[in-house]
Formats: sequence, C-alpha cells, structure tokens
Amino acid sequence: MRLSKIEYFNFRGFEKKEFSLDNPVVLFVGDNAKGKTSALKGVALVLSSWNSAFPEINALKYSMDDVRKVAVRGGTEIPTFNPCSESYVKGSLTDEQEQDIDWLRRYGSHANSDDLKRKAKQFLKKIEENENVDLPYFGYYGTGRLWDVDKRITSKKEKVFFRDSRYKAYQDALDASSSDKILRKWIAKLSHAEFIERKKSSVLASVWACLKKIIPDVSNVDWNPKEDDIFFEFNNGKVIPLNNLSEGQRIVASLVMDLCIRFSLLNPHLNGNACERTTGVVLIDEIDLHLHPKWQKRIVPDLAELFPRIQFILTSHSPFIIQSLEGISGAKIINLDNEDGVEEYSRQNHRSVEDIAEHVMNVDMPQRSERYIAMKNAAKEYFDLQEKVSANEAELEEAKRVLEKFVAQYGTDNPAYAAFLESKAESAGVL
Repeated sequence: MRLSKIEYFNFRGFEKKEFSLDNPVVLFVGDNAKGKTSALKGVALVLSSWNSAFPEINALKYSMDDVRKVAVRGGTEIPTFNPCSESYVKGSLTDEQEQDIDWLRRYGSHANSDDLKRKAKQFLKKIEENENVDLPYFGYYGTGRLWDVDKRITSKKEKVFFRDSRYKAYQDALDASSSDKILRKWIAKLSHAEFIERKKSSVLASVWACLKKIIPDVSNVDWNPKEDDIFFEFNNGKVIPLNNLSEGQRIVASLVMDLCIRFSLLNPHLNGNACERTTGVVLIDEIDLHLHPKWQKRIVPDLAELFPRIQFILTSHSPFIIQSLEGISGAKIINLDNEDGVEEYSRQNHRSVEDIAEHVMNVDMPQRSERYIAMKNAAKEYFDLQEKVSANEAELEEAKRVLEKFVAQYGTDNPAYAAFLESKAESAGVL
C-alpha cells in the first residue's frame, strides 16, 4: 500500500492544502515554520485509523492543538486566537490491486474512516482464518525519536508489544518515537531462541544485514548476552555497544532495527524476507538529524534499497538529502517555500549542492560565507558614499567614519581589504 494523496483543511498552519504523494519517496522541504512537520503529523493522524482497526491499538488523538487558529484583534493590541469551526485531514491509499481507499479524520469525530477500517477488518478476518496475508506497516519517526523514550515505556505497553500477536507491531508505531529498551529485549529474545534451538534465526540475520548495510564501515553486528547489549564491529577493528555509538549512528540503527522487528512481527510468515516484502508508509521527520554530510548523501537511497516496498515520506533541511534523490526512480520533492502554490521538483538534473541551496532552498549566494557577503556589501556602501562626497565637511567626516568602522570590523584578518579601502579613500581626498 502507498499513500497517493493527502488533503488538509484548517489543520495546524494549513488553511487548505492538497498534495499528490503517489511516489516511492516524497521529501518535504522548506524554511522553518512552513509546515513540514505538520504535513507528517497530518499523515500520521489519518493512517492511525488503519492501525486502530486492530485489537488493542488506539488511533492518534486529533487534539485542539491540531486545529488551525485565526487571530482576532479587538480593542487591545494583543490578539486572541479562535479555533476554526471545522478541521480535517483526508487521505487516499492505493492498495495492491491499485484500488483507492479514501477516508477522513475530522476533529471531534471518527465517523468518516469507515472505508479504511472496513479494509483493515477484511485483513483481520483473513488472519483469523489462518491465511498468510501480508499486512502493511504505517509508522512515524519524529525529531524526538529516542530522546527520553524509555521513560515513557510502561510495563503495560511492553506486555502488549511482547504478546503473541501480529498486531503488536502497530503498538505506538505512529507516536513519533522508537524505544531502545524494547528493541534490546526483542533482540535478546531472538538470540536466546537461537541458542536454545541451535538454529540461526532468519529474522535476526536480516536485522544484522540491514544494520551492516545502513551504518558506514560496520563489518559485523551481534548480540552480547553478558553485556545485555548489541555490539557493532567496525572495519578499523573497534567494537562499540549500541549505547556508545554516536547520536547519528544510534538514531539510524534504532530506526532500522525498529522497522525490521516490526515488519517481522507483522508478517511472520515472510521470515527473513519481511524487510524486502512488507509494504506500507514510513514517515521520518528531519531524516538528516545528526548525520555527517557524507552519510546524508546515502541514507535515503540505502533505506529505499533495504525496504523497497515501503513508501518513505520525509522532511529535511539538507541540500545533500535533496541531491541524493536523483538516483531514486520516481522520487519527488515538495517545496513549501512557494507561497503561490507548491512547487515540485522531480529531478535535480545533476545540480550541485550550491545550486540546490540557492534555487530550491532560497539561500542567497551559498558559495560564499556570510562574512564575505557582509564585506562585499560594506565595501559597496562605502564606495557609494564616496561617490557622493563633495566639499561638504560633514559628508567627508561621515565617509571617514564609515571607513574606520569597516576597517575595524573586517580589516584585522584581511589587511589587503583594509589597504584597498584606505587607498580609495586617499584618492578621493577623504584621508
């Protein structure tokens, strides 16, 4: 399954927006506060209607914070913000038979999700009749993934997750975080089963293979029962536990393990092939979070290769992430900076990072530093003033004051720049 369309009406900062998303990878880009995270949260909200059709899984709450507020100014300077009377998010899924399923999540009501829930119930019925039906996965990984998440994992949640049921894979799948604590317990359970049965687990082998593929320079991954942790061996010979990995490595490792384990729980009949064959939608906010630019250039293509039937809907501020999509067939970029309407970039045509920063992300002169631009503007200001200098003593003093300011600010580490300005000043009779 893949999400083909999403529509927002009075949802957070969106008054009315509709996006076509029928692509294997969709990347939202734009300045801060343009709605990238809101776009993902709206998708998570509508997809939770599917997850909640299964036993013991709750839908995400459509809260008042999700309803767009309109500023109303009265007699005082301080405005009040009134919520809109109607707010909804509408989704459209395309299933394996290329049939569309449309449904709605409206604030204060679940009444318009019947078609999606009916489809989910059909899957549920087949499972109860012992059919090996493939369930789709819908998950959301926000910017707060892993931060203090273990503190929020209750014993009740753990109990549900480890219950012998396929549906436990949907537990908290759309709550924007993953849990190292649960991941370790599940890996430990699989490793213990390997030891008892004296047989390699195809699921565990798949998890290790994915980790070796996704994290640069990792040669081996294994569970250490004595340390109760996962250890990563690197090409340089270093062996590092999960907890001691860099923040970027740990976030990516936990994300990939979470996906692998949930896919295996959701579709146990696929054994070690669950990662390659599970369909669904995965949302990741700020995919470049804590990643070095070298890793940013490969993280999305690697995820698309590891999970080829998953639709990834992402956000990022990185031109390296945008550039990396060129090698992914059908990848799509939605730029939220265009006020007149959403501008879409399907391919970057071998653009450099500088070109992407300038033409897609609206960064002025990305090839130059902020200091260089400031120096250029300062010199231009001075020369413009110099052209206007007459015999007027006040104007001569102003030109001299501006010169002294620029030399003091920019001349200490660039004597040639200072000497040039002073030479021009002498020629003009300012000094």
